[in-house]
Amino acid sequence: MIATDQSGHREKLAPVGNQLDPLIAWYSLVAKPIQRKLWASMPKAQAAVDSEWAKLRAADNGRGTWDESTVTNYWDAQRQAKEKLERTGVHTHFGSLFDLCVEKASELEESKRRYKGRVVFGGHRIHDEFGLAAEFPEQGSGASMISASKLCDAVAMLPGCDGEQSDATSAYTQSKLGTGMKGPYIVTWVEIPKSQWRPEWAKAGMTRPCCQLRLSLYGHPMSGKYWENHFTEKLLKCGFEPLPGWECLFFHRPLKLILSVYVDDFKLVGKAENLKQGWDLITNSGLVLDPPTPLGDYLGCGQFPVHIPPAEAQRRLDQVRPLLQDVEGQSEVKTGKPVQAIRYNMFGFFRQCVEVYCELANVKPESLRKVATPGMDDHQLKPEDFEVEGLLSKDAAKIIMKTLYGARLVRFELLWPICSSARQVSKWTRACDKRLHRLICYIHHTEDHSLESFVGDDAQHCHPVLFSDADFAGDMVTAKSTSGCYLAIVGPNTFAPITASCTKQTCVSHSSIASEIVAAERGIRTEGLQALAFWELVTELLGTNQLTKAAKQAETSSPNPSALELNPYSERFDPGKYFA
Repeated sequence: MIATDQSGHREKLAPVGNQLDPLIAWYSLVAKPIQRKLWASMPKAQAAVDSEWAKLRAADNGRGTWDESTVTNYWDAQRQAKEKLERTGVHTHFGSLFDLCVEKASELEESKRRYKGRVVFGGHRIHDEFGLAAEFPEQGSGASMISASKLCDAVAMLPGCDGEQSDATSAYTQSKLGTGMKGPYIVTWVEIPKSQWRPEWAKAGMTRPCCQLRLSLYGHPMSGKYWENHFTEKLLKCGFEPLPGWECLFFHRPLKLILSVYVDDFKLVGKAENLKQGWDLITNSGLVLDPPTPLGDYLGCGQFPVHIPPAEAQRRLDQVRPLLQDVEGQSEVKTGKPVQAIRYNMFGFFRQCVEVYCELANVKPESLRKVATPGMDDHQLKPEDFEVEGLLSKDAAKIIMKTLYGARLVRFELLWPICSSARQVSKWTRACDKRLHRLICYIHHTEDHSLESFVGDDAQHCHPVLFSDADFAGDMVTAKSTSGCYLAIVGPNTFAPITASCTKQTCVSHSSIASEIVAAERGIRTEGLQALAFWELVTELLGTNQLTKAAKQAETSSPNPSALELNPYSERFDPGKYFA
């Protein structure tokens, strides 16, 4: 006999509210959106929006993000586009511009908050000359990984190394529309909102003035790809090479530098004496960057150096030291050496998460009791808790998605309760309410928890270590397991956390061994191979000459493949060599 679920099927919860209203889901964002009527009455916010319009009109040495010399009525532009289609067979796209305002760093103290105006292209409503939905190639920008930033931080702490960061000024608008793309150029017309009309346009009797878009603008479906093509072309010309297996990392072999690009955030690490020359190469290539600053706050995560005594570093390494016993040469490395350390924290962010929950759940922070763990045992819940709709069914996603961002960056121990709750947002029950309350109670009493990373060894003495595990049949309803992995750079005097993940398995395992094999395979495939390729390059660039030479000789004489040979994204990968 096969046991079946007799509880029946419960439909997903219906969406509520206007999903395009920014105030519906601002809780899940890092920057706080402000309604138009509100920012229009706030001088500082209005000034930020006006400044953005002026900046875009002056972009590209005064030629502008859109070409106002081409201004014409929408109907005339549409007629011209139809005639062009008959002649050339090339479509024309039409869209509109709108402005918005957000408060950045709203979770921090007043002195660190600032208003940011943004003029964006309405990517949700783009049509061709006939009013039909515009078509775009199935091509997007490369993935920018948070783990790449943490790996670069570890490199910056190596002996003789350092790191700096910089922002690309108005990144997307540094690239022109269609940069690096094959095929005919598609003209894009944008309607200008009435608040930004030139006086002469109204005098000319225009009712829907349109201009041709010249530069990539936030909101355009392909702007990210155009910007990536632009900065990749510039970096390759000045001697940087793409790192195999990574879409956002580049390295400069002669200068022994590694560059991480996260949209408009540039982070350069490597030999301290070569950093200035590296930045000069990047800016001289044509990319416009702000002056570089020491590594600090990045992607909304606080980061600052701390002091960790060698004895404390050794105490923290007790649990991972057995993993390095079989690594050749590790026993000869001196332990107890001084280390460089940094601390990641998001205190204000998690404090805001608690405030959001209290507001939506209508509870007071004082009522949140202290708990030992962020998760709870489902066996403590009543059977009916899994069937009755939860009180927070309409607001759960606003809380869950906000806490998830902080958990991915700093609080890895929160990933399991957050991810398991995120799977239930469309079928939220009273059991989910109780799990979420427990999670917020834990966060409230551990807001000061942070993540520390320290390095005290040369590059060749550090190794990527991947911890993987699974909870066998952890889901009481589906009996599916959850894969967990934790990646760190480890050495005799080093422990640098890189990333962690928590993912529900798609199969039903019939033993704990089976579930752990699935977890290990996913961890190695999604995190381990890329980290191996990265650190192999770091050892090659920054390891001591003698050991690096020996490692190269060992690689040529050893039958064991290197990380780059096993990485399917690497030029060294030969599938016929390892797979029949």
